Amino acid sequence: MMKKIKQIIIKWFFGDIFAEIKGNKEWKNISNYVNKDNILDLQMNAARKQMSRHGKTMEELEKTVATLKKESHPPIFSTKDKEDILKRLIKIEKRR
Repeated sequence: MMKKIKQIIIKWFFGDIFAEIKGNKEWKNISNYVNKDNILDLQMNAARKQMSRHGKTMEELEKTVATLKKESHPPIFSTKDKEDILKRLIKIEKRR
């Protein structure tokens, strides 16, 4: 019985306090700031969309690079072949 009376008193007391706080103009401003989208929220949403677009573009480019690597052939000449060719050219030029 005492518990129920205490609960009723507490609910009544805190109910009045909460109603007073809720009716306060500053509380409404804070509530609007938290619950409604503001400029920063809109900017963050735009940034997220832009990042997802960039991510998709990066994936497409990576796929393109992978197919190019797969379809490309190895170089005709190695670096050793290049050095040999340069040596031969130098010898030919010296003969002249």
